[in-house]
Amino acid sequence: MSSLTESFYRSRYGIQKLCDHTYQTSSFQCKMLLSEAKVWNIVNGDSPRPKGLENSSEEEQAKLTKTAKEKIEKEVNDWDETNEEALRIICFIVSDELQGPIRSGKTAKGAWDELQQVHAPNDKQRKFSLLKRLYRLDMTGSLSDHERMFDDLIQSLAAIGKDIDPDELIVLHANSLADKTFSNWIQGQMAFIDKLSITEFKGRVREEARRLTPAGRGAGLGVGNNDPDTVQANYAQSNRSNNHQRI
Repeated sequence: MSSLTESFYRSRYGIQKLCDHTYQTSSFQCKMLLSEAKVWNIVNGDSPRPKGLENSSEEEQAKLTKTAKEKIEKEVNDWDETNEEALRIICFIVSDELQGPIRSGKTAKGAWDELQQVHAPNDKQRKFSLLKRLYRLDMTGSLSDHERMFDDLIQSLAAIGKDIDPDELIVLHANSLADKTFSNWIQGQMAFIDKLSITEFKGRVREEARRLTPAGRGAGLGVGNNDPDTVQANYAQSNRSNNHQRI
């Protein structure tokens, strides 16, 4: 990916911008940024906009002292500034072509809710679509990219109330791995599934990936020498082919 393309998809905060199919990851990272900036309470609705003087009748305003009016105005102004800051953060982590909901949201909470409605609607059609993608998921690139895709699908399902049994998660993850690379190894792991968590199983997969990519053997196959946790799906097949040629 060129630096120009990368900067297009990276926000000013260094995290990936919201694009199609990245909502769960992008929204989580954005929430962390909003929390760090201490404006998440504006976005989640815990801190609604205070009632301003314009929302009070002349009779109600007449009963207020000058100090009370100044206090109300300050609270409203402070809230508006905090809302603007939250809205800016949300805007900067959304790719240009997906900013329509932000413009119609008006407030930070409105923008956040609109994005959620568009990219993570809680309905049966979305659940069916996510489950279909999960069950048909196949490893076609690096192990780290594949794992991120798997986790995004699981998180998206959890966000709409669909939790998957831990044992089934391991089976699904194992079944999605590159068959030519991991098939024999997976058979040897089946006896331990009931004793493993999905995190522990992923750790074992990474260990096997490291075993398949000794120093220098990943050259030309897209396996970074500084990233032992990744492995191209065609590595084992290429390795076997090279051995046959030497024989």
